[in-house]
Amino acid sequence: MRAGGNIVIPDDNLPEVDKNAHGLTSPFSKELQLYPWPAGYKPLISVFDGKSNPRKFLPSYETAVTSAGGDAQILAKSLIMAVKDITHDWYTLLKPLSIMSWGQVIAELVSTFQGYHPGMKNKIAKLHSAR
Repeated sequence: MRAGGNIVIPDDNLPEVDKNAHGLTSPFSKELQLYPWPAGYKPLISVFDGKSNPRKFLPSYETAVTSAGGDAQILAKSLIMAVKDITHDWYTLLKPLSIMSWGQVIAELVSTFQGYHPGMKNKIAKLHSAR
């Protein structure tokens, strides 16, 4: 038996988990959603909030995920653990079932956030004043 809040549900009454089930609201394809997580997978992932250059975030993210046993599919699936603030909003607004690969995630992330970091404004101002 398992206790769930104030209700005790006998184990024999728990529903079967469909191993072929996938979410229809997830941005990931059915294949990515069903791709298995590595045994014991516990990466130490830094957070990306969209306020820095995504090209600086991606190498450390990829290193953290792959060193914990992840591959390209796990890189895509793990991104939700690394986004916050505006990048989390972006992630949740991706079209359902539209992401097929890690390469596509990189392209979407970089195209959305490559110009969205505070330091860029100062660099552009310095370039203009140097003329």
